[in-house]
Amino acid sequence: MNGIRAGLVLAVLLLTNVASAQEIVAVQDVSSLAGKWKGPGGPGALGNNPVVSLEQTNNPDGTYEAVVTLSSGQRVPSKGTMKTQPDGTVAYEGQTTVGVYRLYMVKGQRVIRAEAKNKTSGAASWAELTEVK
Repeated sequence: MNGIRAGLVLAVLLLTNVASAQEIVAVQDVSSLAGKWKGPGGPGALGNNPVVSLEQTNNPDGTYEAVVTLSSGQRVPSKGTMKTQPDGTVAYEGQTTVGVYRLYMVKGQRVIRAEAKNKTSGAASWAELTEVK
């Protein structure tokens, strides 16, 4: 019984440590996301194998411009809009996708984790963008 209890305590401590290392930040205004962001992305659920890289510029007015670089090296431009939600997430709509941004603090850096669906096919995709300073 003590071994189970010790295991549970360890699991709780580990989960607490992970949660504090990646604190979610509620976004009240899209202007707080203004600036340059970049990182990996790909098809499927968040964190699947990255196959593209993204560079994105968020504007204070809630618009953004992005360039997706495919594994072939082809660069595909995109643009869209962002809108804050009551739960602190940000809904966004691009030319081909709609999705949600969640902002995190990870090791002192702001990171946007994006989960999207293709407007036509419904296929899921993801990106993890770190603020460029």
